[in-house]
Amino acid sequence: MNDNTDRYYEMQPEMPPLPSGTGRKASETTAADLTPAPANKRKNVLLWVIPVCVALVAGIAALCWYLLTPSQQPPVIEKEGSASSKYYSALDPQKPQGTATQLSYGEWDGEIRLNQPHGQGTLTFTKQRLISQFDPQARVAHPGDYIIGEYDTGQLVRGRLYRTDGHAEDIIIPDRQ
Repeated sequence: MNDNTDRYYEMQPEMPPLPSGTGRKASETTAADLTPAPANKRKNVLLWVIPVCVALVAGIAALCWYLLTPSQQPPVIEKEGSASSKYYSALDPQKPQGTATQLSYGEWDGEIRLNQPHGQGTLTFTKQRLISQFDPQARVAHPGDYIIGEYDTGQLVRGRLYRTDGHAEDIIIPDRQ
């Protein structure tokens, strides 16, 4: 090896600032800072020391160490109408994905697969439409009618059609081919 590389590895690595915003370098952190404090006085506690290899010029690599500590920042509270709150509420694991989905002919309240109704749910029609292309009776749903039933990737399998005039009828679609 050449002399430059040997000297480089003998140098003490420079430690970057902690990500918690304390402004101190890891080399300035003492053992007292890393010990847990009593419950009434909380301090940062060392969670992990992560070695990271960083490539520099001419193929020389440097080894950096990062100390991860708990964040001291308060949680961010979003306003109800902000764009980011809408984004995160769409990803909220508490809400089942794919509920109350607008379709071109109505509104589906249930699971979605391949952007189509799938599984158990309710389909409320907003436009006149054939209930199923595989229905031997060729029944038509009118705006306001709804079906509570089971769908398989957009196709009705079985269910109950509730008409706006109060009538209800069972629907079973035979094998779709």
